[in-house]
Amino acid sequence: MKKVSLEELEEMKIKILENAHELVKDAEILCANKRFARAYSLAHLACEEMAKLQMLARSSAETIVGEDVNWNKLNRRMLNHKVKIMTYLLRDYFVNPYTEDFTDLKKLLGMRNEYNKLKNYSIYAGFRNNKFYKPSELFEEDFVKVL
Repeated sequence: MKKVSLEELEEMKIKILENAHELVKDAEILCANKRFARAYSLAHLACEEMAKLQMLARSSAETIVGEDVNWNKLNRRMLNHKVKIMTYLLRDYFVNPYTEDFTDLKKLLGMRNEYNKLKNYSIYAGFRNNKFYKPSELFEEDFVKVL
């Protein structure tokens, strides 16, 4: 990934926000048409997209204070689903109340693999609990509306 200016970082943030908004709108359309598995997929991807904002915010701060930004590492992180899930979970943790002993954080971060599995279950047919399913058999309206 090439070196990115502050102006380009801001443009990237705007496009990420717009894309996340579009993903949510598309998820709402799918949910209204009872396509719950795919609605979940897009809602999940919107969360991953929003996680990229935190990564760009750090790169912006590093650029402002004159630190070197590892642009290739940033690009790898922005493409890594598990990193984006963990980043989004951390944001959620710090926005919401938490316990002093960090048990909530440990539990939340322990769920990152489960969230990635749910995304995959919402897209691909496959085995779950020794039975073969297609996504529409696993996702119901109540589950998707919680998001």
